[in-house]
Amino acid sequence: MKVSRVILLKEPRNDEDEDPYMLLFANAGYETRFVAPLCATAVEQTRLQELIAKGPATRFSGVIFTSKRAVSAWNDAASTLPCPPTSRWSEVPFFVVGPSTGEMLASVHCNGRPTRIIGSQRSGTGALLADLIIREHATELKGTERPLLFLTGDKTRDTLPIKLAAADLALEQMQVYQTTDSPRFQDELAAALRELGKDEQTWLAFFSPSGVRAVRATLECSPRTAVDQASLRVAAIGPTTEEALRKTDLFEVHAIADQPEPESLLEAMQRYES
Repeated sequence: MKVSRVILLKEPRNDEDEDPYMLLFANAGYETRFVAPLCATAVEQTRLQELIAKGPATRFSGVIFTSKRAVSAWNDAASTLPCPPTSRWSEVPFFVVGPSTGEMLASVHCNGRPTRIIGSQRSGTGALLADLIIREHATELKGTERPLLFLTGDKTRDTLPIKLAAADLALEQMQVYQTTDSPRFQDELAAALRELGKDEQTWLAFFSPSGVRAVRATLECSPRTAVDQASLRVAAIGPTTEEALRKTDLFEVHAIADQPEPESLLEAMQRYES
């Protein structure tokens, strides 16, 4: 009997055993392992604290999040402020990519917590979120003459800003986290790949173009991580990551998640397996 394993190329939540990917895949019968190619660090925390304390007022018409790392940075900054909230962020819409990002945002500290979270169930990428904003909220946002606040990382793609600019929607970007290569990634990936066996079916799940680049560099530069790629199945968490994999010509992609969520990734993998 073949054993199904999945190597998740992402950082787990603080408690790995409570990570939603771990819980879902374990329940579905997969042996699951996390190997994080990147580390994220919050930046501009003092500036972000001051921005949250002042509130949107006459400055912003809404806030955009396309990653949970940005939500985490927002929550860390908001948590330094006292409750009850005085900054009135509940008065503007918050636009997000994916249900889990929306759920995380709904539970942030009181001073940064929104009441209107839009897009979580209907947008799996920044491009789709931009389309939703333009299609359903452009008139409302243009009427305020205030820009949207877009919280980004150092590797955030420019697709969303380009689309909003083309629709004449003002945007102010603020980098709130940066990512660096994990110093342990090469060793951890090598260990995970060495464990592959003939009686195992192993999935390698990619979560970002940065992860694709990190794996490619590791496989090309370190012979000890060499692996029979025919023994692997490769999954991508959305079209952006799938495109990065296709451009590297390193792996064939067998499954693409429709949404950046555990359930969507599992469904895509199981569709291929069936």
